[in-house]
Amino acid sequence: MAKRYHKARSIKKKRSFLRGKWLWFFIFLLGFFSGAFYISVFSSFFQLQHIQTSGNASENAELQARAEQLLSQEVGFLNTKSILVLNLERIKTELLSQFPALASISLKRQFPNSLILVAQAREKVASWCADAEEKQCFALDEEGVIFLKENHPQGLRITLAKAVSTPVALGERLMEKDTLGLLLQFQKSMENFPLLQKDGAKVVQFTIFSSNQVRAKFSEGWEAYLDPEGDFNWEIAKLQVVLEKKIPSEKRKGLEYIDLRFGDQAYIKYSH
Repeated sequence: MAKRYHKARSIKKKRSFLRGKWLWFFIFLLGFFSGAFYISVFSSFFQLQHIQTSGNASENAELQARAEQLLSQEVGFLNTKSILVLNLERIKTELLSQFPALASISLKRQFPNSLILVAQAREKVASWCADAEEKQCFALDEEGVIFLKENHPQGLRITLAKAVSTPVALGERLMEKDTLGLLLQFQKSMENFPLLQKDGAKVVQFTIFSSNQVRAKFSEGWEAYLDPEGDFNWEIAKLQVVLEKKIPSEKRKGLEYIDLRFGDQAYIKYSH
């Protein structure tokens, strides 16, 4: 009987995974990105060392000191001041909340290790007082935001006829910008009105009774009753015409008020 012979098969050795090119490529990438992460986050080269401050804010030194305290942030379990991972928006928000006298802050990275901080201070346009006795007054900016406590308010004052019962906080908006703008427009118009200008008469105070009832007090003692929700430009023009045509300078001494709130009419009242 003939014997059958089978050809022996050669067994291929399995290639070790550790010797695979993809593994080494993965290890290379892992090492590369780990090194890049460490350098960018923890290397002393990118650690913030300088803050340059500018702008018209008067408390720049205090502002810079607080900004420096906010530079450090936690990455993993470690703290870093790397310029590359710095959260500028967080720092800006914190500073604006802690310094209500600032209108704006801009932050800019300057590589490799500096930060430029530009702070603009709010500018006072009037003193806002929470009561007619002016016991609680604050500096008010053009946005209607109070930003500084004033014990002895100077210049134009805006007071509330009815005292505010709830506490107010610096940085809080207490007047609508549009309403404030109308009152400042009225003040400026009267300031530039030649008839009043030559006598040195000017608006010194606005008393707010409601959104449609405001009284403007002049340095001569008389008042103009205004409605900011009405045709305000017409109210200004009407007052100028009345002062020119109906009330000569000598009669203003006995004038109590001019009510400008109703259409084409201007109601004049004298104190005697």
